[in-house]
Amino acid sequence: MIRLIPAACGRTFSSSAAVPRLIRNNLEGSEVTYPIAGKKPKLVKDCRDAVSIIKSGSNVFVHGISATPTPLLEGLCEHAKANDLKKITLHHMHLEGPVPWLAPDVKGRIRSNSLFTGHNLRDAVNDGTADFSSIFLHEIPRLFRSGMIHLNAALITVSPPDSSGFCTLGTGADATRAAVTSADIIIAISNKNMPRTFGDTLIHESHIDFMIENDFPLHERKFGAKTSEAEKKIGELIANELVANGATLQMGIGAVPDAALNALGNHKNLGIHTEMFSDGILKLVECNAITNSGKTLYPGKMVVSFVYGSKKLYSFLHDNPFVFFGDVAWVNDPSIVKTLPKMTAINSAVEVDITGQVVSDSVGSRFLSGFGGQVDFIRGAAISVGGKPIIALPSSTKKGQSKIVPYLNQGAGVVTSRAHVHYVVTEYGIAQLWGKNMRQRAYELIRIAHPSQRENLEKAAFESFILHDSCSVLDRIRSNSLFTGHNLRDAVNDGTADFSSIFLHEIPLLFRSGMIHLNAALITVSLKEDIAGVSPPDSGGFCTLGTGADATRAAVTTADIIIAISNKNMPRTFGDTLIHESHIDFMIENDFPLHERKFGAKTSEAEKKIGELIANELVANGATLQMGIGAVPDAALNALGNHKSLGIHTEMFSDGILKLVECNAITNSEKTLYPGKMVVSFVYGSKKLYSFLHDNPFVFFGDVSWVNDPSIVKTLPKMTAINSAVEVDITGQVVSDSVGSRFLSGFGGQVDFIRGAAISVGSNVFAHGIAATPTPLLEGLCEHAKANDLKKITLHHMHLEGPVPWLAPDVKDRIRSNSLFTGHNLRNAVNDGTADFNSIFLQEIPRLFRSGMIHLNAALITVSPPDSRGFCTLGTSADTARAAVTLADVIIAISNKNMPRTFGDTLIHESHIDFMIENDFPLHERKFDAKTSEAEKKIGELIANELVANGATLQMGIGAVPDAALNALGNHKNLGIHTEMFSDGILKLVECNAITNSEKTLYPGKMVVSFVYGSKKLYSFLHDNPFVFFGDVAWVNDPSIVKTLPKMTAINSAVEVDITGQVVSDSVGSRFLSGFGGQVDFIRGSAISVDGLGKPIIALPSSTKKGQSKIVPYLNQGAGVVTSRAHVHYVVTEYGIAQLWGKNMRQRAYELIRIAHPSQRENLEKAAFERLKVMPSLD
Repeated sequence: MIRLIPAACGRTFSSSAAVPRLIRNNLEGSEVTYPIAGKKPKLVKDCRDAVSIIKSGSNVFVHGISATPTPLLEGLCEHAKANDLKKITLHHMHLEGPVPWLAPDVKGRIRSNSLFTGHNLRDAVNDGTADFSSIFLHEIPRLFRSGMIHLNAALITVSPPDSSGFCTLGTGADATRAAVTSADIIIAISNKNMPRTFGDTLIHESHIDFMIENDFPLHERKFGAKTSEAEKKIGELIANELVANGATLQMGIGAVPDAALNALGNHKNLGIHTEMFSDGILKLVECNAITNSGKTLYPGKMVVSFVYGSKKLYSFLHDNPFVFFGDVAWVNDPSIVKTLPKMTAINSAVEVDITGQVVSDSVGSRFLSGFGGQVDFIRGAAISVGGKPIIALPSSTKKGQSKIVPYLNQGAGVVTSRAHVHYVVTEYGIAQLWGKNMRQRAYELIRIAHPSQRENLEKAAFESFILHDSCSVLDRIRSNSLFTGHNLRDAVNDGTADFSSIFLHEIPLLFRSGMIHLNAALITVSLKEDIAGVSPPDSGGFCTLGTGADATRAAVTTADIIIAISNKNMPRTFGDTLIHESHIDFMIENDFPLHERKFGAKTSEAEKKIGELIANELVANGATLQMGIGAVPDAALNALGNHKSLGIHTEMFSDGILKLVECNAITNSEKTLYPGKMVVSFVYGSKKLYSFLHDNPFVFFGDVSWVNDPSIVKTLPKMTAINSAVEVDITGQVVSDSVGSRFLSGFGGQVDFIRGAAISVGSNVFAHGIAATPTPLLEGLCEHAKANDLKKITLHHMHLEGPVPWLAPDVKDRIRSNSLFTGHNLRNAVNDGTADFNSIFLQEIPRLFRSGMIHLNAALITVSPPDSRGFCTLGTSADTARAAVTLADVIIAISNKNMPRTFGDTLIHESHIDFMIENDFPLHERKFDAKTSEAEKKIGELIANELVANGATLQMGIGAVPDAALNALGNHKNLGIHTEMFSDGILKLVECNAITNSEKTLYPGKMVVSFVYGSKKLYSFLHDNPFVFFGDVAWVNDPSIVKTLPKMTAINSAVEVDITGQVVSDSVGSRFLSGFGGQVDFIRGSAISVDGLGKPIIALPSSTKKGQSKIVPYLNQGAGVVTSRAHVHYVVTEYGIAQLWGKNMRQRAYELIRIAHPSQRENLEKAAFERLKVMPSLD
């Protein structure tokens, strides 16, 4: 019994009883560093007495690695046996030492839930006698702080109290800091061998309830003991070629990081900011290689979350202010990591496939460890100035099997997706993958594989990608798709087009960095006055990129030549779409109809149900939404009509947002970035959507490099990312851009005119995408290439709409697509090898251009006509077009009266356009909600009714499910839009005042979008509409911005999901369908939403039209994981909502099987038992 004893100086507590956390937290100074007056821990002599307060059903946290409190764990086992206790769960990271609770007489009483698995629990996890939860290391503290796991007790090891009663957590703050501030009871071993450390390890003894003195030896690790010659060579390559003087280092445990540290002795002014280190740093400190003098965060100090090494290392740590221990929640936060100069992350892997997918935590379906901090630091380093994210592994196993593989082993878990990966190192060299298409990636990885394996890998690569000799580029014109549409899908997969797997927001960096030097950019712009592709120049010469800033913005700013169609059908848009005609080198007027997408056209019942689930269960009022293109995002949008204050910050949207704007579900009022505006990078929808965009300041088109930047996305309140997937395995891995190894999308007088733009052999040409696709310019380019015998022209683009004449037999060797996100018209080309595909985050596409990774010689855009001052807009898309037009050497624009004049990053003055042609071709359109099935409608309703809150900020893609969700949101209030794209679905929500953007904190009152794709009605809505703010996808999709938006709700579709939660969205098996797009950007941003109300949603029908389950035990061979199992929070089908975050593998499988098609559940249960060796359950 707890006795409260009054005292003269406030409340004190009995020294003989524990003080529950709920009472401690009501005390003044409840922080564990603040002493509680008059309270001391109860000192006990026996470990069984120390843990005697623990009861059946308790959740117990255990301090890990070197600090593992082995005597307390042994005492707990004895206590459980003596008192017949059951269902005690130990929550922990890597433990060291014996595991007595696995003994036959204890294992039914105490069970491990491993958040990162060590060698001593590996067999137990894989035989089903222990659980494993797949989670990012920096999110583990949130499990405890959020109450997702309520801790009844915490077992820890501390350094002895000093004269003032202060102890420390010694060798590990990690997640222990969160555990001791959240647990009801703290039970500690005071150990003289535990060093006293500085930082977040400080805890006052008054917060400890029971304490026992026991000076057991801390667990140790021998540094460099098992380093092979191959590993030494890898370490030398990393040190000599990739680590610069003044770099800040992160490294994991293992032979490769050890070898790299050993080779760094001659470096200068290195800094340390890492989740852990071992003895390898001692030598570097002693020789002054590590000084931390160049760091911007805690300069002069090494920042670490936990350590594991020798007695010498622990002695070095004792009372050493040079080492600062931090809570892993901030140490590993990518938005903090990215601020460090020359951030260099060195991480190991088990295997890497030839597209760049990295397996680190498993061998096949056998779990080895966990996500740890690999993705946290790989991502942070990737977006750090001068950063280098490195994956390192020997080329082969000890048995001679290649670790570079054509396909991942069945059941393998993708930890680091192909869009995340920049450098892969083996003993045979360094492969630079970022910005490379699939052919180039395969070439790079085969080059560093073991010599004995290269021939076999080349054969396998040829079968997968129809590769040609040495992965050489086809002559004439070839696509390099950064996101693949349906029209290039077959070409990508048959090898006649390329596909680069890249994050959407990094595409602009390809151009800006010079990684891809654009010789030309082909764009469609809005016209001068009537406004419509770059919108034709206005009277001041300003056009816009109309429906897409996306990576087009980066392309037109980096391409040598910009060639534009001035198209009256292209809406004049606001934001990063603006381009002055003076920057366009050649312009032709051609009012071709903008490409359209029919919103919600193919929504199945399952997709509708998913949309409803997302809207109803996951999208909160005031959420900021990101959504992709597809049936599931459409269904979610359809279901959001009753929401309030939704905001849009998304890489793209289609007509689905129209309904939500019309009904005031989207208001963008709660957004913190561009409040009141929808932020989007590009749009693709119907004429109605394009009309909606025209001169509509409510839509801000942003360069995809910021629209999709996770560090921006994460700032958006209630950021809700709704993305589709191809498949998800039962561990939670998500495949979105491929089916097996077939790529689907992505991780978008004229002959004289083209000739005049001087596009020549070898030119890199950016093409504006989706609704703004400058079809007449592309047709002219093909004629120009044939007439002048040009070869090796590469078109860099996201999803293109309309015909793809460069795939014709007489052109395909001259011009080749490099698809950064693949649409339907390039899908076959990507998959048959006649077009390329780059797997990249949507947010990173602008960086491709801005960094010079891709030097754009020209940008082909469609703009709204120049106004009286010469200002055009990029119309329906800022997305990556914003980056493209700021970097392309030449801008060639179509001034199109059909292109709406839009607000935001779509603005471009005609003086920046080098060539302009007036051509009022109809903008490409998409029919909203045209094919929504009953299942998709149900999904949309579930999303709207269960997940989308009033006031939510929405992101949604194009597709039946987002359409269905939008359709179901009509009764919502104060919804906001912050999304990479939207379609017509938002119109209804705007009309019914469901979208008001009133609660958004970014651009309140505005929908923020990067591109749109929909109907003429949508494009009309956009025209001169300040309610829509088009943003460069680089910031619209930035998770650090997305996370700031209130109730950010991301609704995204998928192709399949495995029973662990892996999501496939861009492929069906090895066949590419699309690309990474903004799915991960918004899923991540909404997951870490600042207000804690974000909802990242993956939605898909439970089965295909042929009755095959989309919830699968194992992903199809070759499938690409877009959203990893650690990213996934909510999965929605027409049968319900699975909440996966914080769940272990058994629980995840149970949740996913519960929402699978009823006819498939029994088979999935059997498969789950075979894979996990335990029946799926929630207990």
